[in-house]
Amino acid sequence: MQMLEKKSRLEEVFKQMWINNGNEISKIYAGTGAIQGGSKLMDGARSAARTIQNNLLDNSKQEAIDILLVGSTLSSELADRARNLLPYNTLHAPNHVLREMCKRYTEYTEAVPIRVGAGTYNVNGGKHFRSVVFKDIQLSDWLLDPHTKCQGSLVDIGYTDAHKSIPVDIYAIGFEEIVDLNAANIVNSSSENAKAWAAELQKVLSRDRPYVLLTYQQLVGVCLYVFVRPEHVPYIRDVAVDSVKTGLGGHTGNK
Repeated sequence: MQMLEKKSRLEEVFKQMWINNGNEISKIYAGTGAIQGGSKLMDGARSAARTIQNNLLDNSKQEAIDILLVGSTLSSELADRARNLLPYNTLHAPNHVLREMCKRYTEYTEAVPIRVGAGTYNVNGGKHFRSVVFKDIQLSDWLLDPHTKCQGSLVDIGYTDAHKSIPVDIYAIGFEEIVDLNAANIVNSSSENAKAWAAELQKVLSRDRPYVLLTYQQLVGVCLYVFVRPEHVPYIRDVAVDSVKTGLGGHTGNK
């Protein structure tokens, strides 16, 4: 009898916990507790409250979500222009003020040219920072000193004496075969090599002046890194990285 009482008590407590959990989840997406079908009066009251929530209060919910995600309630072409041109603390100004500020952006903005260095390299499956074949060649020869090491080569196109004193603002570096392309890595690739290369690249690039890693994305053996100079970081916004989900939801290798 005692065991039956304990079992009955457990079922009762668990049932109430299940109901409370359903109510809390329902409040998140519907704004009211769950309709349980037990009491018609309670279910009717919740249905009425849910109707009011869905039809009258959605705008305020969306505004709150917009403020949390993007810092303002703007959701139009004006919003896109304002976010690109103005600081976040000005995005709550009236629309006519924002529209006028966007029209007159030339009066308070200045176009600054930047240098972008882009390159790709096949590292032959691993984190060997020095090539076995080209033992006398370092990463700095490729990334920082091509004008002194590769005179007249394709790497040197467009590089003049005037550029020597102008540092690269953004580096976009892509690697192939960052891990061995075996069956295990294709199914479930490790990020250890990607992190090791990120640290090595930052150390090499920061030889003359500092650079910081903005973001990187790995797709099995292919990895892209973006480094920027620290003084540009406050002006960079809306950084997004994504990969196309191919091959079992992106879990297997596809180029």
